[in-house]
Amino acid sequence: MWGEHRELHATWSVLVNGKKGYAHHPETLRWKLKALFGRHEALVTEMGSRGYRHLSPLAKRKRRLASSETNVVSVMCNERVW
Repeated sequence: MWGEHRELHATWSVLVNGKKGYAHHPETLRWKLKALFGRHEALVTEMGSRGYRHLSPLAKRKRRLASSETNVVSVMCNERVW
């Protein structure tokens, strides 16, 4: 669970910040922001059910996203509940 959570944050950072290191890795390419955010929420819920505190929300975007992505990220980052 913790390993997946760490990798999820790394993938989010690559996608949202336009980082190049793993940008073309098959695992990175398969994710869309909305799905990645949903998986993060599921992991946060699982952490809570196991008694862990989640203290690492997904960072807001730093690069300019396509208009379809912009709306998804801004809604997701502003409506967090944890």
